[in-house]
Amino acid sequence: MEAVSIAAIEAMACGCLVAASSVGGMAEFIRHDLDGVLFQSGSADAITTTIRDLSESAGQRAQIAGKGYERVHGDMTWDSIASQTLKIYETSLRSRTQA
Repeated sequence: MEAVSIAAIEAMACGCLVAASSVGGMAEFIRHDLDGVLFQSGSADAITTTIRDLSESAGQRAQIAGKGYERVHGDMTWDSIASQTLKIYETSLRSRTQA
């Protein structure tokens, strides 16, 4: 995954909804309409529509922001990251010993 905005992760950790252009690491990290919202990069119409749609639906904003909060507090803790890293190392070592 390419670089993900630390500000976006911090916003999600605080329970704020994140809307980002669908490029680079953000497009890989955010699951559109689940834990964040993506809009087409470089399109004023796309960001305008996204902001308008979100401004009209408090329930949708709260649900997406809540899922973002859960994801960051579940998948982005140091314990979780260490566990994921360990699994990668173990898989790599197993594949090297089998080769």
